[in-house]
Amino acid sequence: MVLHVFNNQKKFSKGYFKLLKKNNFDMNDFELVHYGSKDDYFEKETGIKTFFIRNFIIPFSNLKLYFKLKKADRIIIHSLASPWLLIYIALNRNIANKVTWVIWGKDLYFYKLLDKPRFYHKAYEWLRKQAIPKIGRVVVILKEEYNLLTHWYGVNPECIECNDLYHYCLDMSDEKRLEEKKNKYTVLVGNSASKSNRHIDVLKKLKSCDKQIETIYCPLSYGGKKSYVKQVIAIGEAYFGNRFIPLTDFLPQNKYYQIIQKVDIGVFNYLRQEGLGNIWSLIFRKKTVYIVSTTTTYAFFKRVGVKVKDINSIVQTGELSLLDNDVTVENDKQLRKVLSEEICADTWRKIIYG
Repeated sequence: MVLHVFNNQKKFSKGYFKLLKKNNFDMNDFELVHYGSKDDYFEKETGIKTFFIRNFIIPFSNLKLYFKLKKADRIIIHSLASPWLLIYIALNRNIANKVTWVIWGKDLYFYKLLDKPRFYHKAYEWLRKQAIPKIGRVVVILKEEYNLLTHWYGVNPECIECNDLYHYCLDMSDEKRLEEKKNKYTVLVGNSASKSNRHIDVLKKLKSCDKQIETIYCPLSYGGKKSYVKQVIAIGEAYFGNRFIPLTDFLPQNKYYQIIQKVDIGVFNYLRQEGLGNIWSLIFRKKTVYIVSTTTTYAFFKRVGVKVKDINSIVQTGELSLLDNDVTVENDKQLRKVLSEEICADTWRKIIYG
């Protein structure tokens, strides 16, 4: 039996198991432990036996997780966030030997990007350092992140690269970009309300391009505190007035991609790998993307032949600009070489059964 343990992100897990079923995986091979509120989707739609743990705090449910881990033949952890998982991996070699850690991003960078680590952060990182060296196999979205893992934690586990981690999240539209000269642009800033988007810094940068901006869409529907969302909205409206449009409600996928289609430029100010579904969807639509040039995402694009712009150039030049049309067409072509449902399914067969 293969036990999947999912963090509290049903927008990923539901589509993931739907993808496996569509591609003829034997769903009887799997059981699922899912953090978050109970949802009958998994058993009704995919037939997977599912156990829900409301949060990391509840001791009894997390104790039941231990026995499920012991029973499983293989364990696939989708984002290593739960402190209970870290404890069980650190203390039980038999459990650790069965684990494949699917690295989402934050679960790798967690401690390294803290400005002022507090005592509980340091305690959590100490626990990570006890568990991570015992994990024998990892899955990374970008192989550049494997280099960070080995450098930060002094480990060398088996590594599988799966660029298209949860394929269903992608919208691989092949709509043509109109060849037109524009004086004003529609801009997308970030993908969530998480502070890791560094919205305020982006808005300050974009303020220098005020005359070029027609509209700014800013997704703020999940991932952050209400107080932070209010702060971002206040600054956005102060800088850009009614041209700043915060997206505070979680939109159906088709509605969200209608907004993506309107966008000319995406600006993503992450210091780590994040928001790839949004970035890739823009590239598939022949759009221009700005990201931070020191990130693994930037290095990945350079490696696969996709051209993006350095976000710092906005300040250096004081303006926004579009990539040439032939460049965006080539970007789309190169990205499709590494992202497809077939590649995704084949990689997951290797991860699960290899």
